Amino acid sequence: MIFRAFSPLTLAAALLFSMPALAQGNDASVSALRATLADLSQEQRALEVELATKREQLVALRNRPSAEQAELLEAEAAVRQARSELAANPAPDVQARLNNAEFKLTLAERKWSKSNAEAAALAEVIAALERRLSEQKAAEQRTRQQLAAAERSVQDRLVRERAERERKERELELTRREAEAAQAEIERLKALLAEREAASQTEAGEAAGEEAVAAAEPAATTRSSATIEPSARPADQAPPAADGLARLATQSEVLTELRRLQAAVAQAEGRERLVNDVLWAKRFDGDREVDKIRVSLRALGNGQFRGQEQLPAGDYRLVVGFDEWPLTLSGHEAAAAQVFLLDRSSDASRLVLYSEQLEHR
Repeated sequence: MIFRAFSPLTLAAALLFSMPALAQGNDASVSALRATLADLSQEQRALEVELATKREQLVALRNRPSAEQAELLEAEAAVRQARSELAANPAPDVQARLNNAEFKLTLAERKWSKSNAEAAALAEVIAALERRLSEQKAAEQRTRQQLAAAERSVQDRLVRERAERERKERELELTRREAEAAQAEIERLKALLAEREAASQTEAGEAAGEEAVAAAEPAATTRSSATIEPSARPADQAPPAADGLARLATQSEVLTELRRLQAAVAQAEGRERLVNDVLWAKRFDGDREVDKIRVSLRALGNGQFRGQEQLPAGDYRLVVGFDEWPLTLSGHEAAAAQVFLLDRSSDASRLVLYSEQLEHR
């Protein structure tokens, strides 16, 4: 069987494709507010130009020489003069002069009233323009405030998106490193398995030679060997587990367990997210916990984990999540680091423990 290779690039692509598309900084609301502000500013400038022009017209109208007023005063004087003459001499020609003077006075009054009405109308136009300009300035101020708030909101969103993007990039890098580390660990175990299998084949050859020699020995020796053979466990079977904990004592048992691990990892999904775990080795003196040692478990895929740690002799409770196993290490066993293989591919977790020396002797 061959170990399944975990490609970090495959995991990276899976994570990148799962990332949501980042929103553009200039979203529709900001663009709309900027367009509104530009329109208001343009209209305000046009109002200011028109208002300045009307004010200049009004000033010129009020300051220009008033021919209408002079004509009115002259007409009024002519009427007074004609009335005085008519009072002194009520002749028809004097009456005619009075009538003519009064007619001219009426015309002068109309012209004067028309001149004043133009100024009044112009003043009303200016007042209306001033009201519109004030409204435009208030609307522009409100729009500027709304735009500033919208831009702050966009900036805050960009900051959050940047932080999320950086978090995903860190997560991607961590996933890549974990995938590479898991692949390296699998390759190491693969090489170890090949080495052990080669050694097993050599041992099998030597055993075949010994069996040929043993065939020539007395039948008593054969019967003696037969009494021992049934108690031996076949090399291709894993040792029995007590409460989910299996302790291996021979290279043959380790080789069998590594074959099981190889087969389990080969069934892992190519896009599986590898998440490491932690085993806590709690050492007790009687009922009192005296130490707590952290054992890092590297994820290999398909619910398989491997860790290694040297523990002092003593009584332990090995804890992974809600799973717990009792363990007693003798001084001889504590002389070497212990290898921990955790299988979480099924509902019942299984923990395998053996000396690290069994992988190298």
